[in-house]
Amino acid sequence: MWFWKSRTEIKLDQIIKAQESILNNQYRLGKNQCALDRRLSRILKLVESLRKDQLKPLTIEITGERSVDGMADVIEFKVNLPEKSAPDVVSRELTIVRNGDVENKEVLTLDASAEVVDGLEGLQDIEVIVSLVDIDDSGNRSAASVVTAVLADNVAPPKPGEMGVVIVGESHVDETPADDAVEPVEPVEPVEPVEPADDAVDPAEEDPAEEDQADEDNVA
Repeated sequence: MWFWKSRTEIKLDQIIKAQESILNNQYRLGKNQCALDRRLSRILKLVESLRKDQLKPLTIEITGERSVDGMADVIEFKVNLPEKSAPDVVSRELTIVRNGDVENKEVLTLDASAEVVDGLEGLQDIEVIVSLVDIDDSGNRSAASVVTAVLADNVAPPKPGEMGVVIVGESHVDETPADDAVEPVEPVEPVEPVEPADDAVDPAEEDPAEEDQADEDNVA
């Protein structure tokens, strides 16, 4: 048998449904508020870490080089990673683009605790773009942290090996002075020139005939 509800009963049913809806909304709001409180706490911790400069920056560090026949030298490098950006980060994604070749980019999935990625390389003098994204336990992805570097050859060659000294022979040098050594001569003081006498005869003014007569007397 079917009974019609009175107007009062209908109103009561509507009030009960409204209360149930309000309770459900309150429960959802409370749950969302807890999630917001947790995220706010993480953000505050991150801001505090940034204020204290505790986070390492994302950097590219050149570690070596090697030569390849018929190609330019290959530069070896590594990427230093900062700490994870939030406590609920469960993985990280590192993307490496060499010389603008986006189609052949290298994508690496890393643990949340990863601090360095080494064993990377690229041709000398090309540009490398590295980006890092943190992923939390809900699959949310952070904004990318990006760093760019040129793979320049700034690695000095290794130190040469140890040097050695080998004795190959000997020779004798007589340090005794020789008996016939020439003694040093005392310097002679210069002699002042003598003025000629007034009655001296100038050789240029002598009579050639007188000279011949003197020669004949000497012969006789």
